[in-house]
Amino acid sequence: MKAPDFSRDSIRAILENPFSAGLIARYPRPEFDTEDDVEHPENIPAPHVAGNSREILELHPGQHEALIPVGIWQAAGDLRRQKASSPTTAGKQKNIYVLSGIGRCWECFSATGQEYTLRGSTGGNGAGYYRCAYLHDSALKRPPKKQPRVAGVNLAFSERDATLADRHASLRAEKLEAQVDALMSRLVIPSDWHEAILAYYLTDEGLTEFEREGYNLRQSLKRYKELHLAGHISTAEYEQQARFITQRLDRLKPSARPDAQEISPLLHSFAESWRLLNNGEKRFLLGTLFAGLYFDHNGTLRRALAHEPFGELLGLPEDGLLQA
Repeated sequence: MKAPDFSRDSIRAILENPFSAGLIARYPRPEFDTEDDVEHPENIPAPHVAGNSREILELHPGQHEALIPVGIWQAAGDLRRQKASSPTTAGKQKNIYVLSGIGRCWECFSATGQEYTLRGSTGGNGAGYYRCAYLHDSALKRPPKKQPRVAGVNLAFSERDATLADRHASLRAEKLEAQVDALMSRLVIPSDWHEAILAYYLTDEGLTEFEREGYNLRQSLKRYKELHLAGHISTAEYEQQARFITQRLDRLKPSARPDAQEISPLLHSFAESWRLLNNGEKRFLLGTLFAGLYFDHNGTLRRALAHEPFGELLGLPEDGLLQA
């Protein structure tokens, strides 16, 4: 009898399966559900496993003969887990798109009021693009199925949807991001924010740690003021003590720490600070400042909806509309 042919996939399946090593695995299973609908069984939801259904919860020795030693099965599993960080993939650069998660499609919003995000991708020429998530639904390219798609999950595209799809285009990332750079260059950080920002740069507790350090000094200053108002000490003595305590409090400020000196100049020129950030840092900061940045099919920024007080700092209208 001819020996069976083994492909790479079949060998991989043997090496990955604990059964091949003489073991019996227990996997997650759906929770027991007593609900039933005899008249409409199609309404009964399909059993669902919480978490990864392929995760091994327990292993027990089986009563069958193993095909491979347990050591080989374990080594094969370790090798597969390390594959993600192998030399062929470890140095591969991951593209981070600045507007992912915060960029919005103005065409969809203005026509339907619905929010669709812009998704970043790299074209065949290596250039970055943003495309509306509305266009990413595969229903645009597939023939209609017998059963309509459930609204809110996969849209059943109508004639109106097809017309709206024609108002979309692939948008060059550099054009969109240049407009965001110009917008962010208008941001001026108020001087009374500087100490708080520096405090968070130095410690996770922010100003809380510095205020705790200066608590006793502030209490002493308060007592000297009360003594002066009550006539127990002279004005000269009070001013001397107040000056001494104030100097000590100034030395406790975050801006007085040597570690903070390297970033202090950046607070006076946010445009320069923004230029030095990488794409991941820019994306995180945009998510903090804005609720949404809306671009039309020409790639023009039509609306910048900012969280307060950043809208005022950027000089944006209350509704965020930038273009007529």
